[in-house]
Amino acid sequence: MSQVPLRLDESTQGNHWLQQCKAAGAKWDKLEASELQALDGSERALANLIRDRYSLSRAEAEHQVASFFCPRLPASRR
Repeated sequence: MSQVPLRLDESTQGNHWLQQCKAAGAKWDKLEASELQALDGSERALANLIRDRYSLSRAEAEHQVASFFCPRLPASRR
């Protein structure tokens, strides 16, 4: 019997992202709440916004986003 990966339905994902918007806004205070909500949880879009707003390299922005979404991963696994 093969296992199907657990996936959140779209409404659950959306609710989860709305909860995370507050934490993201605290971490990146140059981002507006409306901008964060419009991203709808897209890690790539969040990294692009952070890169532009904070003048970071793509790699650094992606690293910050990975750390935000998976804070318990060791640095070598991000």
